[in-house]
Parts: sequence; structure tokens; C-alpha cells
Amino acid sequence: MLRSLFLMMVLFCTISTTAQTTAGLIAYFPFSGNYTNAGPANVTASGVSTSFTTNSCTAPNTAVQFQGNLNSYIDFIDNGNLDFVGTNNFTVSFNFFFNGNSTSGLVDNCLNYGGWGVWLWSTVAGTWNLQFNYKNNSVGSAAATNFTTGSWHHATAVRNNGTISLYIDGVFRLSATEGTTAPNYPINMQAGAMCYASFVPPRYNPFGGKIDELRIYNRALSAAEILVVSNAALNACCSNSSVLAVSGASTICAGGTANLTTTITGGVSPYTVVYTDGTTNFTVNNYVSGTNIPVTPSGTTSYSLVSVTDATACVGSGNSGNPTITVTPLPAATISYAGSPYCSNAGTATVTRTGTTGGTYSSTAGLTINAATGDVTLGTSTPGTYTVTYTIAASGGCSVVTATTSITITQLPSATISYAGSPYCSNAGTATVTRTGTAGGTYSSTAGLTINAATGDVTLGTSTPGTYTVTYTIAASGGCSVVTATTTITITQIPAATISYTGSPYCSNAGTATVTRTGTAGGTYSSTAGLTINAATGDVTLGTSTPGTYTVTYTIAASGGCPVVTTNTTITITQLPSATISYAGSPYCSNAGTANVTRTGTAGGTYSSTAGLTINAATGDVTLGTSTPGTYTVTYTIAASGGCPACNRYNHDYS
Repeated sequence: MLRSLFLMMVLFCTISTTAQTTAGLIAYFPFSGNYTNAGPANVTASGVSTSFTTNSCTAPNTAVQFQGNLNSYIDFIDNGNLDFVGTNNFTVSFNFFFNGNSTSGLVDNCLNYGGWGVWLWSTVAGTWNLQFNYKNNSVGSAAATNFTTGSWHHATAVRNNGTISLYIDGVFRLSATEGTTAPNYPINMQAGAMCYASFVPPRYNPFGGKIDELRIYNRALSAAEILVVSNAALNACCSNSSVLAVSGASTICAGGTANLTTTITGGVSPYTVVYTDGTTNFTVNNYVSGTNIPVTPSGTTSYSLVSVTDATACVGSGNSGNPTITVTPLPAATISYAGSPYCSNAGTATVTRTGTTGGTYSSTAGLTINAATGDVTLGTSTPGTYTVTYTIAASGGCSVVTATTSITITQLPSATISYAGSPYCSNAGTATVTRTGTAGGTYSSTAGLTINAATGDVTLGTSTPGTYTVTYTIAASGGCSVVTATTTITITQIPAATISYTGSPYCSNAGTATVTRTGTAGGTYSSTAGLTINAATGDVTLGTSTPGTYTVTYTIAASGGCPVVTTNTTITITQLPSATISYAGSPYCSNAGTANVTRTGTAGGTYSSTAGLTINAATGDVTLGTSTPGTYTVTYTIAASGGCPACNRYNHDYS
């Protein structure tokens, strides 16, 4: 077994292309002019008496050249990250170039101690084959794992659940069961020779060829993954086809981002891609074929490739593609209802829009709005304040855009007013208005009416009687014009009159007594029984009236809101006096003493005669003895009174 271990040689080479998987990759040495690990694990390397040379694409400084002696090798410090043990699965992948004639170690991580290693040897003259050791068992044979010398090849060694396998140029060649020795890792992993601690130096079977693109995974790659990795590595010379295209949406909204992508065939990943928008060149470093290149054009722009350079600095050819990113201007709009607030009777409110057309208008319930034009039908809308939204639908890569404004609709004021008690009498105090509908208006009328502008109350006593139009005015507000309501009110002057019979008392023979009236005409006259009075004129027929004193009432009927009004006066009618006198004993003898008068009718008069007759004026008695005998005329005089003149028509001759 030791002999076989001494003959082992490791070939280690990997390819970096866009198709190679990175899942489980823990160490990656591209050997592009340095020994830096591009993988995530804490593994470092340093070259001893090695140099950098061309790779399979003849790109300079992209592979390691070994001198073929024990002093030319790469020393790795893996901090245990590459020390697989137990049931750990793993994959080692690399490119190698061999044109020698001796058994050689390519990469060795303590294969003499149960660890893993890849090497090459020849058991048949002229035939070289790969060998893969793990846990002190080896897989490889001249028949199954041979290769042609003098050219680049890709090798993959896989440990998968106790089976170790070899692939050459992506094609499965041979597998075997791993050994049973528990791995031990007492010395550093090395490339370019096989290792054994007891030797001085601790190496043997030096390698005189090239290795490139060393990749180590902590999992077993599938056959399909191995084929992809191998094909990419062996064909990773300068790119011969790079197609620029749009990835995803080719139409975006202004300010948005679109993605370009370049599909690169050939060359070594990662790439440096230079593309242009026709004005400016843009460079993308460390580009992997098929990944997105975000762009944010300010307007519609066409792009094209300027160059594609792979990781070996090889500039590719066959660039194509002229994708166009269409940029849609970001919709923007403002809306307003310039006349807001509107009165509900104003017909239609028209929106003022600036900016993008073609949106739709909407609002909450209660507003009658035309979705296409934004016109609001005021009469069928419920009064109130609404938010109107103008919505521009998503299009051309732009999201939905909205603009809002408010509109206020005011209920058209309306009112009715009335003075239910009209007509009113001027002495009725205050007339109160009855209003229905909108409050807060003011009341007014023409001169002569005393009206409270705030309440509509009318002070009747200080108003000039007449008929007035009262106007209730609701001021313009909320978009509504001035609104007025009217009614009429009539104030009647309270009737007033005085009456008198200026000739009272009247004598019953005086004919007609005429009333004197001041003030309201049209009333009727009345009195108690015994007075003959004309109801319309107030004339009193004296001769047919029973003498006496009467109260005459002048009545003005209720009208114009005023109640019945009466006024009174008195009239006195005196009976016309009348009397007869006689001296029944005439003629008398002078010695007969006293002659007594006989009177009928009105008493109270006075008696008189001519000289010579001694007569008592009060009683009419005649003293005969002192009278001169003769014939006398005695006059009985009733003095004027009660409207009747003096009465002396009754005479008597006395002898």
C-alpha cells in the first residue's frame, strides 16, 4: 500500500464560468496571478518555486506552473476546513495539463494517513490514468481513468456516502468503495507533489505540469452538475457570443428600474461587461452570465454591448442585441372645483384638471359624479363636503396615481313667511311673523312699518296703518345667491269718533235734530225706545219722539282687525208748553173781593195785564176792589225753556 501511495499524484484544476455551481463551495483558487482563496472558508495558500503561466485559453497569469521537483509546490493552511472525516461528502474539481513521464502528485491532503488525494500514474506503457484515494482505498485504472497527455483536461473526484468516483472532462469513469482507515491530517495539504512526513523534504512524486481553477465543495456534486462545471471549464476561452437583452419588463415608469442581462457563451467567468446607451459607456465588473444589470434611464433608451472581457483579460467577440427600454412619463394631475362651495340649484359643477388625462373620478355616497368627466350634478347630490379622487390607472410600468380635491355643496335656502293675524288693528300691540325654512335672514319693508329686522316682529302702534310687503332676505352664502321670501301685512287704524247734538235740548216742535260727528264715518246710531232716530244719519225726528233725555250710541262695526267701537252722547227733547186761563165769574163787581183764575195746561207761568188791573203775577188772582173797573186782557206767559220759546198766546178778557 505504501508503494501505491508513493506513486500517487494529484491533479487539481477548476474552471470558473457562469454555469458553475456555488452551493457548498468552500474553497476556490482561480490562480489568476495570485494564490488568494475566493471561497468562503478560512483557507490560505502560498506558492514555493512556482510561477504563473497560461491556462487553457492561453491567457497569461491564469494557471500555476510547477517545475517538476520536490522544491516546487503550493502549501495550504486549511484550518481543518478541508479535513474531511467520517461521513463527510465532498467534491474536488480542477483543470490540469500533463506532458510528463513520471508518476506525479497533483493535490494531496494526507492521503498516506487516510486523507484524500488525487494523483496520476501509468501501469500500462504509454497510458496515463487518474487515481483518487480516500481512507486508504483508491479508484482508477488504465482502462477506465486514462487521458491523453499534452492537452488540458478537467478532473472531478467525488466522495458520496462511502463511494468514491472519478470523472474526466465531465464524464463518469469509475467508482469504488472508500477504504476503512479513519482519516488523520498531521501535515499541511499540498499541491504539485505527494506528501509524507517521514521524508526530507516531506514530499515525493513531484508534478511538472500545470493546474488551474481549484474548487473544493463540502458536498457531492451530481453528475449533471459535474458535466456543466467541466464543460464550462474546458470551453472557457474567450467568449464567442454575448447577447444583450431585457430581463423582465421592457416598459417602465419614469424613475423606475429595468434589468438588462447578457448571456455569454465561452470565456472565463467573471466577466467585465461594457455596454452603452448610445451616449455613455457603463462598466459592470465581476459579471456572471445571465445575471441582471439594473438600469434607470430617464427616457426611452436603446442599449448595446461595447465589449465583454473574461477573467483572463480575453476580449470576446460576437456581441449582439440592441434592447430598448421604453420609459413612460410618470402620470401626474391636479383637480379642483373652482366654484366650490356650490349651491344645490347651480346645475353642474365642472372639474378643472391639469396633467394626465384619461383617469376616472369617484367619491363617497351622496355625490352624483360623472366618472369620466368629473362633472357633479348638484341638484341630485346630497349637500355636504366630499373628497373627489381622480384615479389614473396603472399602465406603462407606472403604478396607480391619484389626485384629490374637495367639493362643498350647500343646500339652497328656502323660507316662507306670514303674519297669520293680518289684518291687524293698530292697537293690537305686536304682530309676530310665522317663518318656515331657513333661519338667520333679515326682515324689511317700506317706510311706515315699524319692523324688527332680526325677528320680523311689527310694532303696530307706531306703524302707519296700511298694507305693506314684508321681505325676508337670506344672505348669499355657501355658493348660493341671495334668497328672498315675501308676504303682506295690513294694519288698520283703530276707529274713533265723537257725536253730539249741539242744539240739545230741543223743543218737541223743532222738527229734526241733526247729529254732529267727528272721526270714523259709516257707523250706526241707536238709542232707547221713545226716540225717533235715523240709524244711518243720526237725525232725530223731534215731533214724533217722546220728550225726555236719551243716550244716543254711535256704533262702528268690527273690521280690519279692529273690534267694535262705540261712542255716546245725550239728547234732550222738551215738550212744547201750552195752557188756557179763564175767570169763570167774569164780569165781576168791584166789591166782589178777589177773582180767581182757572188755568189748564202748563203751570209756572206769570200773569200780567194792562194798567188799572190789580193782578197777582204768580197766581193770577185779581183784587177787584183796587182795580179800576173796566175790561182787561189778562196774559198768561210761560217763559222759554228746554229749547221751547216763551209762550204767551193764551189771553183772557176780564171785565
